[in-house]
Amino acid sequence: MVLDNLGDSLKRTIKKIANAVHVDAQLVKEVVRDIQRALLQSDVNVKLVLELSKKIEQRALEEKPPSGMTNREHVIHIVYDELVRIVGASRELAIRKQVIMMVGLYGQGKCVHGDSMIALGSGDIVTAEQLYEHYAAIRRAEQTEDGTIIDVSNDDLVVPSFNPSVFTMEPKKVTHLWRLNGKSLLEISLDAGNDCSVKVTPEHPFFVLRNGKFLQLRADELQPQDYIAVPREYHVVKDKQYDLLTDLRQLDLDIFLPAAVAKSYMTTHFPSMKTALAQLNTKRNYCKFTSYVKKGRIPLRYLDDTTCPRDSLRIKHYPARKSIRFPRFLTPDLAEFVGYCIGDGHLTRGYLEITSADKEIIERINHLGKDLFNLTAGIRKDKRSNAYRIVFSSTTLSMIFARVFGFPQGRKSAIIKIPPCILKGSNNVLSRFLRAYFDCDGSVCRNYRLVELTSKSETIVKQVNLLLRRFGIFSGVSVKKIHAQRYWKLMIEARYTESFAEAIGSLIKRKQARLAAFSRMGSFQGCGKHDMIPLGCVLQNLRDVQGMSRGEIQTAVRSYGIYEKRGRISREALTKLCAFYLAEHKGDLLDILHLVKNKQNLFDRYPCGKVNAVLYFFTSQNILEKTHDHLLITGQGEDFITNADNYNAEQTLQFLQHLASSDACWIQLRQIQPTECPRYVYDFTVEDNHSFIANGIVVHNTTSCGKLATYFKRKGLRPALIAGDVHRPAAYEQLKQISEQVEVLFYGDKNEKNAVNVIKEGLNKFKRTADVIIVDTSGRHKLEADLISEMKNIFKAIKPDEKLLVMDAAMGQQAGPQARAFNDAIGITGIVLTKLDGTAKGGGALSAAAEVGAPIVFVGTGEHSADFEKFDPSGFISRLLGMGDIKSLLERAEESLKGKDAEKTARKLMSGKFNLNDMYEQMNMISGMGPLSKIAEMLPGGMSGKLKNVDMDETQNKLKKFRIIMDSMTNEEREDPELIQASRIKRIARGAGVENKDVKEVLKYYNMTKRMMKGFSSDRKMRRNLMRQLDFGK
Repeated sequence: MVLDNLGDSLKRTIKKIANAVHVDAQLVKEVVRDIQRALLQSDVNVKLVLELSKKIEQRALEEKPPSGMTNREHVIHIVYDELVRIVGASRELAIRKQVIMMVGLYGQGKCVHGDSMIALGSGDIVTAEQLYEHYAAIRRAEQTEDGTIIDVSNDDLVVPSFNPSVFTMEPKKVTHLWRLNGKSLLEISLDAGNDCSVKVTPEHPFFVLRNGKFLQLRADELQPQDYIAVPREYHVVKDKQYDLLTDLRQLDLDIFLPAAVAKSYMTTHFPSMKTALAQLNTKRNYCKFTSYVKKGRIPLRYLDDTTCPRDSLRIKHYPARKSIRFPRFLTPDLAEFVGYCIGDGHLTRGYLEITSADKEIIERINHLGKDLFNLTAGIRKDKRSNAYRIVFSSTTLSMIFARVFGFPQGRKSAIIKIPPCILKGSNNVLSRFLRAYFDCDGSVCRNYRLVELTSKSETIVKQVNLLLRRFGIFSGVSVKKIHAQRYWKLMIEARYTESFAEAIGSLIKRKQARLAAFSRMGSFQGCGKHDMIPLGCVLQNLRDVQGMSRGEIQTAVRSYGIYEKRGRISREALTKLCAFYLAEHKGDLLDILHLVKNKQNLFDRYPCGKVNAVLYFFTSQNILEKTHDHLLITGQGEDFITNADNYNAEQTLQFLQHLASSDACWIQLRQIQPTECPRYVYDFTVEDNHSFIANGIVVHNTTSCGKLATYFKRKGLRPALIAGDVHRPAAYEQLKQISEQVEVLFYGDKNEKNAVNVIKEGLNKFKRTADVIIVDTSGRHKLEADLISEMKNIFKAIKPDEKLLVMDAAMGQQAGPQARAFNDAIGITGIVLTKLDGTAKGGGALSAAAEVGAPIVFVGTGEHSADFEKFDPSGFISRLLGMGDIKSLLERAEESLKGKDAEKTARKLMSGKFNLNDMYEQMNMISGMGPLSKIAEMLPGGMSGKLKNVDMDETQNKLKKFRIIMDSMTNEEREDPELIQASRIKRIARGAGVENKDVKEVLKYYNMTKRMMKGFSSDRKMRRNLMRQLDFGK
């Protein structure tokens, strides 16, 4: 039900009036207070609520009820009238030939939790909250009704983003950061360990593979069999080394230079030594300061980039006794040393200690200490274990590790994280860091392909999980309690362990041997479940069209038969399969079927052995039927040939190629569950693709206008969609997908970046073939001047008959100023208000739209085409008050019967001639009216509430299953259900993917309905009266 909370509150108010013994001033004031509370909770403007309250109270106390109406009825009528007034006017779109321009706002309900880890194009990994707070400190945040927004379009903020056109990750610019007030969230968990999840709002969409189809679905529409896009690999462009000089300058360090260079630099940059000393933040003795300068020792913070040495710096913490050497740039050797410290290090103010029992690591650390810092380590045997303690005594080194690398002093296991400078390093730097860290805290399994990393720090494990994607290595994450302490475990499995061995490796010889063995294991073991691509029936359908047998394909793709049977294939095998088909391999199966259909001699074209084998296969699959000496193509065979001839193999192959080379892998959904409502939620506006990586999962935003096309199609017109959003590649693919789903014409040009050109070309194309042309344009914000300008140019170029603004109801009152900006720009002729079912702020959006003056033409109450209704203020308020909406119900029934001979069908049913085809039509009509829950809302007397105990969703699902089962039957079986015996039941169940008992349930339902129809046919008087009531009798 739309606006459930508001509707429930208003129904209680109406019930209070209806049950009152007397209507007096006290009751009216109580009613007004209840209405005020309900409207304010639904985000209706305070000023409007006060005006409404005053009007209701004034009319209820001063007006006398009309003749024949009680006081109670009169007050209810006043409440109804005033509520209708505040939701504004409506109008119905003309059912004629026209061009409709759709413009929309960027949605604000599609947010993630503040703890979600976001991968940035710089290589850094931060939480959504940290990213927002960072820019909030340096940029002005603009206040909105539901939170704040920061414009970062002038900043170089880039994120890896998923391009659904070619399934690759590519860097895209972030233009705005959003922080909105807390909303209810769903936790989406994937089958990659028990802690692979992301928390999002229910409206937040995901890229999904379902039954071999690429879809974009809301979080609350996901199902257990769905596979979610997860980045397998993303790239960070690093063309130079990370310069540590900026970080080192923040510390109280001195640098040693040749005396002449130091003296020359100081006299050039400072008028006097006193001036130079005064600019230091720390207190120093003047005599010592001048003495140090003469010897070539000056504060590091004075030195500019050009004068500072390029390789190694000789530096010293001011109070320290000894100087050390330290690299200016983050080198692979330094990253490796940091990896050992993070894994097995311990830091105090005076020394840095690393503990290890591996001879290779001990030698390596000692070497790095001398080479990097010019420090000789003290190596001592630990008394409690077989490990050795490698100690570097230097207060300067300790301070740098604490301040530059964020290394905690004392116990660190639960709070350790990877330093930002390491995250921003090149892949060479990262590889050496990860090698050292895994050698300390990781393990390599001996007997099967598994590399594990365990830590008490959730942050570092999830950072490593994302970092590995830069090398094309996917890993899972799990959490486990051991002695009341939580530990996180990262797991690299199957083929990805081979990638780990190649890109990361190990310094320890025993681990090297085990990693080397993984490639030998991989030659006869599979790729692992995380590298499998779920394609459902796509593999079989493509093979059928290509006319190939499984055996023929298995010569090029090992174990192909198993892949096809399971509907899942490895990325490696899919690459080989695409290469096999692209090499113009085409089988003979389809050709043989066409020869049979055309009654040509098979043996003139093919050898006897092959013909016999193929015919045996086709007869076993019920595609051919052998009668005496003749071969006949069955109904199933005719469908097979028709489907094969209409199948777009080239498009399917391109889709499979994209999947095989994709930067994403597809992980099965494990669980969806509601989670806590945080104080704030966050979102980012990303150019073009509108997607980013949150907790290692691709999340994104969407657009929609297929529902409008469906509306006009039901009215008997020919709609067409034009993809005018040229700024986001996902828009083209999504609108094309929607056009295919609702079966309407579509035009778009992925290569054209001028929206006006695309739209003009589409209008010319559909000039004669379409009645209603719907132009989808880029989503925009009122602040974006370039997109507003583009919208005006489109309007001038095409001069549309209608200009509809699509607004998200979750925006609440904020929709008002946004709508006014659009109205001022092009003159909005109507508003489409979406997601009215998923927000408590729908009342605010409705009243805000009314303030603008543009009428609401449609409201969306869900994602499906049936969840799209003409907006009728009186019917809408009537449903909110529990009075039903019979007018809308009758309109839905009329649309569902459109184009069907209702009288002929009714006469046939009344005569008792009823078969499964008739029952199928009945179910189609009910489904065409929309979800049962929506139909119940339109029934009077509060039927929606009374039907809550009946599981309407289960009933609707059962109707869908019945239709699938009947689709699996032949037309002959539907015309004469008596033919369906045990053997046919088994075949029908197998074809529909159900059990035998489900087919029997359909037959039981059919027999029950048929008996009821026979009862009508036997009573002539009842039949004649019913036909007359339906306006079919004379």
